[in-house]
Amino acid sequence: MGNGVLPQSAIRMLTSLSSRSPGRWHASLVIKMVLVKLIQEYDFRLENDGKRVKWFWETFQMPYEDTRVLMRKRKQVDCM
Repeated sequence: MGNGVLPQSAIRMLTSLSSRSPGRWHASLVIKMVLVKLIQEYDFRLENDGKRVKWFWETFQMPYEDTRVLMRKRKQVDCM
């Protein structure tokens, strides 16, 4: 597993999911890849840190319409 190879059980699960609804499986994979790229390359913060940004009802949370999230591209740092 540590060598980047998926175990057979994971391969069977992925192929069975893709045969049932290939479009949904592909879309979820693309969304995950986009999120990983955004998290790796950008810093995020709220525009107004002290302002209330969401409302609650029991266990449900919803951001306010005017809540703004700011993104800034991270500076590239050479690891070597």
